[in-house]
Amino acid sequence: MIIFIILLVTLSSLWVKFKQVQKPISSKSTPTVSTFTVRPETYQPTLDAIGTFQANQGTILKAQTDGQIQKIHFSAGDHVQAGDILLTLNNVQQKAALDAAIAQQKLNIAMYTRDQELEKLGAISLAAVDQAKAAVDGGDAAVKEAGSAYDLTMISAPFSGRIGISKVHLGDYLQAGDAIVSLQNIDPMLIDFYVPQQYFSSIQVGKTVVVHANTTQTPVQGKIINYETVVNETTGMLQVRASVPNVRQQLLPGGYATLQININEAEPIISIPQTAIMYDAQGAYVYIIQKNIAHAQRVTLGQQVHQNIQVMTGLNENDVIVTAGTNKVHENSRVEIIPEKSKAEL
Repeated sequence: MIIFIILLVTLSSLWVKFKQVQKPISSKSTPTVSTFTVRPETYQPTLDAIGTFQANQGTILKAQTDGQIQKIHFSAGDHVQAGDILLTLNNVQQKAALDAAIAQQKLNIAMYTRDQELEKLGAISLAAVDQAKAAVDGGDAAVKEAGSAYDLTMISAPFSGRIGISKVHLGDYLQAGDAIVSLQNIDPMLIDFYVPQQYFSSIQVGKTVVVHANTTQTPVQGKIINYETVVNETTGMLQVRASVPNVRQQLLPGGYATLQININEAEPIISIPQTAIMYDAQGAYVYIIQKNIAHAQRVTLGQQVHQNIQVMTGLNENDVIVTAGTNKVHENSRVEIIPEKSKAEL
């Protein structure tokens, strides 16, 4: 009897220990997962490109004739208007030549007028009048030539824009062709970029482009204004040009930016988090949860959509798929779904 009681107590103790060990094993046998409910979304396909900014108008002003700088009429950063005089070379000789030509022309005109009157009185021949007329014509050409030489000593702005950093100083002697300063009209700004030739149908003059530049806090919208008439044979790319407003002048020539262009029409798609996708030798699959049971589902993937991946086939609206804890799931396994507020702890 004593042996029987000892045996009974021993078996009872072992049973209690078995139940204590069995509980954590049982809880670990049901994996916890985080899920995502499939919902269709509207997706606008876009084409991304990298572009280079160009000035709407830009040039390096250069000396048109030899001479010493007499006066500089600008400072770096000035905004000038078309026709403003920016620099004057020493033009004493050119001014004297122009004054002499003008004075001679006045004399030529006076003599021609007098000879016309004398010819009417028969005092001189018609040939003498013709000679006086030729002197007037020659004097007119001389005035234009002297005036042109004088004008070349003054550098003016060919268009309105912003002056860059001067490359010359007062008193410098310039030769024809020497650079003086950069002049840029940067509002609006132009941006050149390239697109694959297969997207040519999506490129129309007037179409909106969205420009992202490091120098602006927010994207800027522009318009396509032109495109090249031929495709580059080597790269298969088409050059496109857009115009972008630059009122605050935060965009500068030579800078880079990324662009987005809408292609085709917006369409409904299904996209899922990348963490939900598993791969094996046969391709991609996900786990669909039905009544807390996991089932593997083959999917056909499309392009990346923001942080998700587009699913072309295999999923339907309201399907619930596993996004975290997939490594603990297998076909037909029972799972415990973590409430939304606890997913960060998975």
